[in-house]
Amino acid sequence: MRGRQTVAMLAELHKLGWISEKTRDSLVTSYAFLRNVEPRIQMLADEQTHILPIDLSQFTSVAYLMGYQETSSFICDLLKTLQVVEKHYAALFENEQELGLEIGNLVFTGEEDDPETLITLSRLGFERASDICRIMRTLHCGRYKSTQSAEARERLTELTPALLKAFGATKRADEAMLRFDSFLQGLPSGIQLFSLLQSNPSLLDMLVLIMGAAPRFAEIITRKPHVFDGMLDLTIFSELPTKTHLENQLEYFLEGVISYEEILDHLRVFADEQRFLIGIRILNGVITGEKAGFAFTALADLMIAKTFSASSRGIFSSSWQY
Repeated sequence: MRGRQTVAMLAELHKLGWISEKTRDSLVTSYAFLRNVEPRIQMLADEQTHILPIDLSQFTSVAYLMGYQETSSFICDLLKTLQVVEKHYAALFENEQELGLEIGNLVFTGEEDDPETLITLSRLGFERASDICRIMRTLHCGRYKSTQSAEARERLTELTPALLKAFGATKRADEAMLRFDSFLQGLPSGIQLFSLLQSNPSLLDMLVLIMGAAPRFAEIITRKPHVFDGMLDLTIFSELPTKTHLENQLEYFLEGVISYEEILDHLRVFADEQRFLIGIRILNGVITGEKAGFAFTALADLMIAKTFSASSRGIFSSSWQY
């Protein structure tokens, strides 16, 4: 489930039962307030920014532009709005797994491997325990973009016991973990992924299956991490990739995209993602190879038709323009 319009997506979350009607209305109100603050900040220096100024006079200017007579009133409403958003966001992940999985020591601080941690990793199924320690130290040190933020590392720390237990259970645990490490190196951010893996064990199981038993798929998401985004929508396994389904998905994906170049870029992303998702459905046993063949054909037909349509418009709109 993805879209460009925040209010519409909040309505969809309510429709699917992820949030209550009260939460939806509260977040819509909060979004409207924060969406109004954003352009006021940008008015100060005519620049594209979302950061509130530290300078008191500039901050006061933002308050005045928002229609407040007193800066204190603006601060009060702003903090109240941010706290409301934080509360609702946290509620989505309140049923997180317990850290205390009784699997033994997992210490990844310092430069030396912790002996007890090496024993734990070996017991979990890793043959190259020292290499796994090195990977986990790198992740927790924030050397990758996906783990640079404190929140991402916190989420990863909470996820680590379940993550290592799941990877350790695969036939080639070390290779699977190395592929996962390569995947994380290419991610621009890890907060959403770690949160979803923590709250959705089935998604973690599927990721481990890809890394452990489907190296070709693992290579695809390592080179093109964006294709994994489609798996964040857990309804994909309940929907068959028919022509109508793909057409609806593409129409949704192209919403608001106008220029010729952007359309072609979006078509490439969509094709990559859908080819991957069709393959994942085969791996997961949701569809047979025969049905996958029909799905690949429908996707190819759709891409040809949309590319031809976009190219035709692009050619005719740019021809003889002097």
